Formats: sequence, structure tokens, C-alpha cells
Amino acid sequence: MKLAFAAAARRDLYEVGDYIARDSRRQALRFVTALEGFCATLVAQPERYPLLSHRADDEIRRAPYADYLVFYRVRESTVEVLRVIHAARDVGRIVDEL
Repeated sequence: MKLAFAAAARRDLYEVGDYIARDSRRQALRFVTALEGFCATLVAQPERYPLLSHRADDEIRRAPYADYLVFYRVRESTVEVLRVIHAARDVGRIVDEL
């Protein structure tokens, strides 16, 4: 099984890093690296987090990390990270757009 990031998830990670870097570049790098590392752990147990009940047909799952939510799906041999969203954002609207 391998890990892949959708273009929107990559943009999300850059935005997280840019936001944190306003205060500390070092902390931004550390946090984004840890967040990517967390995403990599999904490969070992991709079904560890439940399917979103209202998006079960699309097989979208949500995994919490710190104040962020990682939305992903499991394909044949790939865990695809779709979005990485701060939990304070309008998560429902964003998920509906996936």
C-alpha cells in the first residue's frame, strides 16, 4: 500500500505551513512534517478510522490530528489524502465538495 496526496491536500499542507510560519518557520516545518508523518501511518491500518456516514458511498474517512482533520479514502493499493482541514473551518461544506 502506498500514500498519495490529492492536489487540494497538498495545497492545504502548504497553507498550514504558511500560516504557522508567520510566527515560526522552524515550528511550521516541524508541524507539517509531523502531519505528513501521521498521514503516512494511515497506510499501515487504512481502515482504522470510520467511514463518514453521509459519504460512505464515496468511501471517505476522517482521521483527527491535533486541531486538524485528515480526509482520505482507500483505493486498491493506495491511501489517498483528499484534504487536510483545520477543525474550526466549515468542514461540512468542504467535505460536501469532495
